[in-house]
Amino acid sequence: MGLTDCFDGLIAFENLQIMRLLQLGEDNKLQLGEDDPRVVAKPQPEAFEAALRMTSKSLPWYNQQPLKPSEVIFLDDSTRNCRAAKAAGIKTVLVGKNIAEVQAMGPAARDICNIAISDLSRLKDALRIVQSGTVAW
Repeated sequence: MGLTDCFDGLIAFENLQIMRLLQLGEDNKLQLGEDDPRVVAKPQPEAFEAALRMTSKSLPWYNQQPLKPSEVIFLDDSTRNCRAAKAAGIKTVLVGKNIAEVQAMGPAARDICNIAISDLSRLKDALRIVQSGTVAW
C-alpha cells in the first residue's frame, strides 16, 4: 500500500499495557515502568494520555518531549473511539463500516472525525487532507 513513509511512529492500543509497564532506562535497557496495574483502553481518556506520553519513547527522537495531541493522527473503525480521541484534541480518521452513518450526520460529524474513509486504500489521501488542517465535511 506504500504507507510506511506516512508515519514517523506507531502506537497500537493492543500493546498499550505492555508499553506502559516497560520503558527504556538511561542505559537503554528495558526496565519496569509505571507501577499501575489498571488496564487502560479506548475510549478512556487515560488511554490517549498514555499513548501521547509514549510518543517520546517510541519515535526515532527518543527522550524528546511527547507529541502534542494536534500532532497525532488516530485511526479507528469505531465512532465512539474516534469521538474520544477528537475530544482529546487528536486528529481522527474513521475507517470502515460506519462511514455512511457519519456522513449522514453532516456537520455534526466534526465531533467524531476529521475525515471518514471506506477502507485503508484511501488512507494516503485522507492523511494529506487531515495534515493540511482541512475537515472533510
